[in-house]
Formats: sequence, C-alpha cells, structure tokens
Amino acid sequence: MGFCRRIVPMLESDGRRWSAASDPTHTPEKSMELVGKEAYILAAKLIEKDMGFKEEELAGNYEWTVGVGNLLAGWEVTDAPDLSIYDWNTGVAVQRYALMEETARTATSIHYSWKWNMKNVPCGVYVGAVNFQIGGKPVIGNAVGERVNIFFKLENGKITKTHETIPWD
Repeated sequence: MGFCRRIVPMLESDGRRWSAASDPTHTPEKSMELVGKEAYILAAKLIEKDMGFKEEELAGNYEWTVGVGNLLAGWEVTDAPDLSIYDWNTGVAVQRYALMEETARTATSIHYSWKWNMKNVPCGVYVGAVNFQIGGKPVIGNAVGERVNIFFKLENGKITKTHETIPWD
C-alpha cells in the first residue's frame, strides 16, 4: 500500500500534464482513470519480477462433491454443473454458480467436485445446491452432500475456525 501512495501522486501529476496537452476536454476524473490504469500496469510488471505484493490465493478447505449415476448408454454432459452455497438459516447465497470440475467418469456415471475456502465466511450452517443438464434434461437445485456447520473452536488457548458435517434428518 505504501508503494501505491508514493507512485499514484507522481503518475497523477504526469497524467494531468500529458492529458491536458493532448485532450482539451480533460477532467480530473479522466486523470484518475488514467492513473488507475497506469498503476495497475506498473504493479503487474513488478509482480512479474517478484518485486510487488501479490495476495496469496487460498486453497479450498471443504470439498463439495456430486455424483450422477445410472446413466443410460450414450449419455452426454454439455456443461459442467454449477454449485451455489446458501446460509441454511437465512437463505442468503454466500457463493453463486461456482463451476464444478469433473473428477471421475465411467460408462454409467460422472463425478464432480469444487473446493470452498471458508476463511471469510461467517460461522453458521450452509447447504450446497447444484444445477446441471444430463442429456438435455435440466436438474435444478439438487442438494450437494450434507450440510456443513462452520464454527470457532478453542484449542490449546487458540481460537480456530473449523467445520463439521450435519447429516440430513
């Protein structure tokens, strides 16, 4: 963040001079747009050279899986299923339309999965629902696996976020 605080004013003043000279309709908003683009380009170049800050991509720590079996000969999958995850108590979606990845296939079945990172998800109970098409027939809102309860746990004096599955009644 400190780097951006130093580079943005410099780019902004250079951008204003250049923009005013080349565009008589120049406005301060146009300067900020140009500065944003230039700062992004510069940051990308620094990251390529391992000189900038790059937020680490977090791996998923809960796997949602779905299997479709008893398929007839000649079945075809045209699109990967999409998974949406909802807060069980409020119905609010916390993840929408995540494309699941194929993990296994046989002559009569197919399996998909998607890993969910629960780091920034509030504690609570969640349920996954999947949409897909098999042989042109839509399958909408099927439950995926079991419900998952995300909660805090005290272990050796440290609070950690953890989860457990809740079987369907």
